[in-house]
Amino acid sequence: MQIYRFRLKFKIPAREYLDFGNKEELKIPFPNDENSLQINPLIDGTKTGVYKIMSPPYESYEHAEDISIRALNALFLYSVKYGIGIDIGYNSPKWYITEKGRDYFSRITNSKIVQDNWGITIYQDKENIKFVSGSAKVTVGRGIQNLVNSLTDGYKIDKRLKENERITLEIFNSSFFESTEISKFLSLMISLESMLDFPNHSNKVQKLITRTKRRVKCSIIPQDEKASLIGSLEQLRRVSITKSGILLTQHYLDQNQLYSGLSSSKFFKKCYNLRSKLVHKGEKTVGNFNVKHATPELSRFVADIIYQKILS
Repeated sequence: MQIYRFRLKFKIPAREYLDFGNKEELKIPFPNDENSLQINPLIDGTKTGVYKIMSPPYESYEHAEDISIRALNALFLYSVKYGIGIDIGYNSPKWYITEKGRDYFSRITNSKIVQDNWGITIYQDKENIKFVSGSAKVTVGRGIQNLVNSLTDGYKIDKRLKENERITLEIFNSSFFESTEISKFLSLMISLESMLDFPNHSNKVQKLITRTKRRVKCSIIPQDEKASLIGSLEQLRRVSITKSGILLTQHYLDQNQLYSGLSSSKFFKKCYNLRSKLVHKGEKTVGNFNVKHATPELSRFVADIIYQKILS
């Protein structure tokens, strides 16, 4: 009978680490699952910030895959709930072991060699398996119990994330690894904008745009300007980014929940206005609203929307 396991490799920002106390590893029971997951540092995670979650054996690839995706969803839940960046590389290693290299390591270790990818690796459980990798400074300890709780709760998230949802989470998590407030602020805004929908304006607006397009087409202005205007008019068929952001906050957030003392809708408008001024004019402050003070609240704001829209 073939047996399968999975391994989920991830890291957290170099300024933090998961505090295991005196334990070298932790067992994490999943509800309705006969065994526990095991989480431990990968080559002393308190120094590298790199960790792995190892599964028990499963009798089918599908079972291993299902639990691995639940574990990944749980990591996302942990990241969003507790504001800790999770880097899993989205299963795209930055290096590759050649067949020649695989054979070489297999001979000298008398083992089956598996490439040590970031993210999820599902593999057939055989004797003497070794993970090989090509190769994070840590100062702030994070209690491990929040992660344990999130992994247990995250098991209940029975969904496959869509590609756009994965991109949202990837950009959100990347914000924790940014070195400046400006780059973090912009990463969070991009993550937020990736969740926006742009519904069409009313039928009256659609008819007005259609009539205006006809007038532009019949005008005597140069063809390139005509094409540009028509393209702009087409974009006007859908609501603006500001309106779309307000609709997003109204749908997923309690309007009594305040961010920097503002309702979620007003906070979004201020952040988007600041983003526009920053990108187009290099201004880091608009009135009494600035990047330095907006960024921590923006991180909480985006996390709350992600939690309600994607992870609940």
